[in-house]
Amino acid sequence: MPQSANTEIHAIDTLRALAITGVLIHHVFAYGGFSFPYLDRNGGLLGVQLFFIISGYLIVQSAQKYSLSVFALHRFFRIFPPYLAALLASAGTYYLLVPDYRQTMDAFAPYFLLNIANLQFLHPVSVLLLDPLHVGWSLTVELCWYALAPLAAWWGCHGSNAKVRWMGLLLVSVLTACLWVFTASRGELNWLYEGMFSKAGIPLSDALRHGVIDNAPPAQLMFFVMGACIHVFRAELERVPSAALWLVAVGILMFVPQWSLILDLHPNPLTGLGMAAMFVWVLRGGYGDGLTRWLAKVSYSLYLIHAPILVAVFKYLHWEGGAGAFLAASLIVMGAELCWRWVERPSQALGRHLSNRLQPRKKSSAVATY
Repeated sequence: MPQSANTEIHAIDTLRALAITGVLIHHVFAYGGFSFPYLDRNGGLLGVQLFFIISGYLIVQSAQKYSLSVFALHRFFRIFPPYLAALLASAGTYYLLVPDYRQTMDAFAPYFLLNIANLQFLHPVSVLLLDPLHVGWSLTVELCWYALAPLAAWWGCHGSNAKVRWMGLLLVSVLTACLWVFTASRGELNWLYEGMFSKAGIPLSDALRHGVIDNAPPAQLMFFVMGACIHVFRAELERVPSAALWLVAVGILMFVPQWSLILDLHPNPLTGLGMAAMFVWVLRGGYGDGLTRWLAKVSYSLYLIHAPILVAVFKYLHWEGGAGAFLAASLIVMGAELCWRWVERPSQALGRHLSNRLQPRKKSSAVATY
């Protein structure tokens, strides 16, 4: 049954709230030591993958709806002003107050240009040593999807066999990811990065290999394509019983570590399948309560600022326990709201204003894809 615009908006809000909650819980555990059942160790992975699927679902619609120039304007003003504000504020504070960060920045300052360009995941110095946000790697992956989304939308919208093309694109993305992760996890792609690690004086350990090489953009793009396919095959997916969706979602998402061990792939497409099943189920409803709407509204600002605040409170200020948690939560909530009000909302409005002057949208849509 077709969903109303409000229902879909509430559903996307719910999904964004779930994604940012998973990431926050994981990082509160990682930086503050606070445990939470299951999500303390798995919330970061699941939250980021859910964000990727949401982006795939929305961005392919934006790429279909707008010209390339308008699409690029929207993406720039949606992503870069809040990102640069958070990056420069965090890096500037760390530079002034944290001697180790200041020494690293002085030694590797040219690499910070990659951080400014949001391409920090392309070099280990930028992502491991200079990223004060600690989430920049995922934003580089997001930019890769933005570059590919218009091409994917064009490919999937031409010809009578458009859905077959999308199935082919999904298959290629999954096979590419599996092959990349399989070879990277066995050290067979280390040669692509050894020179960069050596020049920075960073030993290429298994942990760093997993963080930088195993999780590189080729391993992650399948999640965006999964999200795009949810949009493309929306009519077909609506016929899937809700009980089947829940069985798939619970059977996969509640056993992520076990499935990763069985498949010997991390990341792997099975978690994407579980997330997609949950996504489709939530699209049928969603919640419109105030907390969910607020979390969705400020989810990007929360994503950008929460990690440096957690690090500052627990590592540098040495606040612990309930007092540290209260201080960190207060700063994160206030910072996210201010970032949204003063940076994110005005930058989106400016992007819409400039794009409306450049070119009107191609077709109307009930659901905002900006």
